[in-house]
Amino acid sequence: MALSLAFGTRAPVLLLDEPLAHLDPLSRRDFLELVGSHAREHGTTVLLSSHILSDISLICDRLVLLHEGGILVDAAMSEALSAHSVVRLEDEGATPGERIGVCDSMGAEVLIRHAGIARSTGRAPSLDELVLAHLDGARSPLAGTSR
Repeated sequence: MALSLAFGTRAPVLLLDEPLAHLDPLSRRDFLELVGSHAREHGTTVLLSSHILSDISLICDRLVLLHEGGILVDAAMSEALSAHSVVRLEDEGATPGERIGVCDSMGAEVLIRHAGIARSTGRAPSLDELVLAHLDGARSPLAGTSR
């Protein structure tokens, strides 16, 4: 009901705060398809806040990652992913760029940001790995060490 009312206003921007939190997977997919369709059809900008990364990666074209009032990432989704690589901890020293943080539960892989450097080693991160490593790095004093 709230979404129908929001669409009816024809507002140029919709701010949706955790709209997927209490929906089952099928309802989340339907909701995202509806919001995406409306945004394309009416030129609406949708700001969607969510902790369900697998869902937002299907619809969002820009990633803004916030932590304690600051912005960790603000880039087009494709640019954010292509500017980073995941490397095994033992290969980190051979990879140019800035260490962001650990991106797996075992601590065996780290995320490296390549500022203006083409990815030469490692693999492309998933959205989950990108977010996890940035949040890990934001709380860890050892992350962000440039080489």
